[in-house]
Order: sequence, then C-alpha cells, then structure tokens
Amino acid sequence: MVARTSGMTEIARRTGLSREQRFRSLSAEGNPMLRTVLAVMQSVGIQLLAKLAEPGEA
Repeated sequence: MVARTSGMTEIARRTGLSREQRFRSLSAEGNPMLRTVLAVMQSVGIQLLAKLAEPGEA
C-alpha cells in the first residue's frame, strides 16, 4: 500500500534507504527493523503513537 501511495522512488529519496533495503524490508517476506518502518511512515506522513493500556486491557 505504501509503495502504491507514494512511489518507491520518492520513499527512497525521503528515507535514504537503498533499493535493496526497501524491497527486502517491505516485501511480503520482509522483517523490517523498527527504524525502517518509522522512516517509511514518516516519509508518507504517518505517525506511530503509543498510549498506556487501561487496567484490564493488557
């Protein structure tokens, strides 16, 4: 979905990830590091937010 929305070339430019890193990380078999996911998310304007779980939610 990310690739279709912004284009892999633009994501590469914004994140500084190499072509190999992008395709390896974002493929169906990929297992990206958190920093890679955060860089891609930031490049397309998405934030990751965390909140404390309410008692009994965890």
